[in-house]
Amino acid sequence: MSEVHQSGGRKDRILNPELELLWRRENRGEAQNLSPEEKIAHRKKLREQLGAMSETEKTTLRNKLQAQWDALPAAKKQKLAEKAGKSGAAKGKDKKGGAKAVRKAKRKAKKAGSGAE
Repeated sequence: MSEVHQSGGRKDRILNPELELLWRRENRGEAQNLSPEEKIAHRKKLREQLGAMSETEKTTLRNKLQAQWDALPAAKKQKLAEKAGKSGAAKGKDKKGGAKAVRKAKRKAKKAGSGAE
């Protein structure tokens, strides 16, 4: 899938963030009783499986997940869409309020305060 998703995601994404969230929820039950190391390996295996799919398999998966998404009530869609949007912020992609931005603002304020004296 070479185009940019409506949500502004990467061009090389197989699933948009909302569909990826549904896909991950489908597969999370398999990893419930695994150790953290095993969960990492399990997620890696799932990503590799997704990447190894043929275009027809990817299209079939997208269509299946899109049908599930369309069947959800509007309130549930909104809640999941917000969660999908927050997952990017949780990974440090939110440039406005992350810890790095806070530290930078503190340094800037400290520098401005020491220069004024």
